[in-house]
Amino acid sequence: MKLYKYRADIYRDLLTIINNQIYAPTVQNLNDPTETIVNDSKMYEVFALIEKSGLPINIAKDNYAKIIEQVRTKFGIFSLSKTVFNELLWAYYANGHKGFCIEYDLEQLQKSLLREHLHSLFNVQYKNETPEFSMNSMPNNLVDDMQFIKCLIGTKSIVWKREEEFRIILYSSGLFGILPESVTGIYFGLRIPESDKKLIKTSLIGRNIKYYQMKLKPNSYLLEAELIK
Repeated sequence: MKLYKYRADIYRDLLTIINNQIYAPTVQNLNDPTETIVNDSKMYEVFALIEKSGLPINIAKDNYAKIIEQVRTKFGIFSLSKTVFNELLWAYYANGHKGFCIEYDLEQLQKSLLREHLHSLFNVQYKNETPEFSMNSMPNNLVDDMQFIKCLIGTKSIVWKREEEFRIILYSSGLFGILPESVTGIYFGLRIPESDKKLIKTSLIGRNIKYYQMKLKPNSYLLEAELIK
């Protein structure tokens, strides 16, 4: 499966390719301030009742709070798109077509990120309403957190649907080494300077990477990619 990362900073982002790295920020460093927002009011109503009953320790509440905190402050998120032909993504994340897009091979990425790094990977869900967490909708055992985290960190507002996002979730944030074979293609934006194209191709000589120039289809708003040398 091929996945795509739209890039705007020619020097920073080219350096990660040269060094065989990816960068996975925490939720707090993503551009959407609504990340991980959920409706958990019913959860806290139950927690309050448990506490009022006189039990000394509310284990469920503690586990819930720990998982939420871990997701929001510890986990790294490597966000990709399933398409290279999205006009809005080129405008938003590739400096108005002055940047480029990196093509990754998902199988090679998975091989790169060993079990101690890789938590999960999934398609983002897009919905009109925030997820609702309640005692009925939550897993019986919060220690088994896979589906819970997928819902929490993999649900976004419907307005983001066109991004067709795919996420790789890591146990920590920061830079991670990947196999050179993980990068299989570079797509150049419509307005990328020729000097930047030359720098990228020169810096990656000897790599098994294909290069494409984005173009507009004749008499259309749609994009297409032309394989170039």
